Amino acid sequence: MTLTEFNQNPSYATRLARTEDVTITDRGTPTFVLSLVTPQPTTKIDELRKVGLIQPAQPVRPDRPFPVLDVSPAVAREMIEDFEAGRGDPLAY
Repeated sequence: MTLTEFNQNPSYATRLARTEDVTITDRGTPTFVLSLVTPQPTTKIDELRKVGLIQPAQPVRPDRPFPVLDVSPAVAREMIEDFEAGRGDPLAY
């Protein structure tokens, strides 16, 4: 297909490209190839990420220290005991 034919009727070229690669020539020299691109299969993870239900994990930044809780030793002991006994999250205080 010539470049002029493509410019005059691009929808014909796209219909043709659904079945075979279309080579577009400019003054007899092959210049472009129009071909159908098949979509990549998506996974459930990709679908969940696309709708915003999950987000990729953020990398751990070693330049940030872990948070420090400023509590008394008695409260810290109580938090540890509750956690070890399975009574909840120690950071929920």
